[in-house]
Amino acid sequence: MVVILAAMLLKTLPASAQEKLFYVGVFGGQAMECIDESHSKKAMKMPAEVTFKDSWGLKLRGGMDLNQYFSVEAMLEYIHDFKDTDEGKNNRINAVDLFLNGKMVLMYSGSFMPYIIAGPGVICSREKISYRNKDYSSVEWGLAWRAGLGTEIFMTPYIALGLELDHVFTLFGDTDHLRYTNLSFGMNFYF
Repeated sequence: MVVILAAMLLKTLPASAQEKLFYVGVFGGQAMECIDESHSKKAMKMPAEVTFKDSWGLKLRGGMDLNQYFSVEAMLEYIHDFKDTDEGKNNRINAVDLFLNGKMVLMYSGSFMPYIIAGPGVICSREKISYRNKDYSSVEWGLAWRAGLGTEIFMTPYIALGLELDHVFTLFGDTDHLRYTNLSFGMNFYF
């Protein structure tokens, strides 16, 4: 309801307000794991196989358009637990990361705007493992990279729906076992 009211209000702004410089957005979707399971097996010396399942994630972003084709943005992302609960195991890995992305528009035609996105970031993962009455817990940090592509479709001059596919992997640090691909859908608000 709030989004509909905001869209109606923004549609009534004068044409001179059409120059947009900043945006904020929220995206959510599926996080597909590409985790190196040997990390968990080594941590608990497990004879059992480790197979994590996909999870979900949430992205909050804010950015600034430098010109019609280039933007910079900060993105805060939370990835809920990747889980492995088979054969009496209870393994969970989640992540919180902060990225500084560059966004390059490939083509701009009216309301359709495909783009590529890439940038460095800091990632913090938390792993908790319970197996055969043994518990293991760790918090690890690393420098990571995000690369992907997406598109925005402007519903009004100020509101765009977005679809994005990106991959996150660690460059340096203790989180080199944590890699995942996101398929997310969301909305950006331009002002």
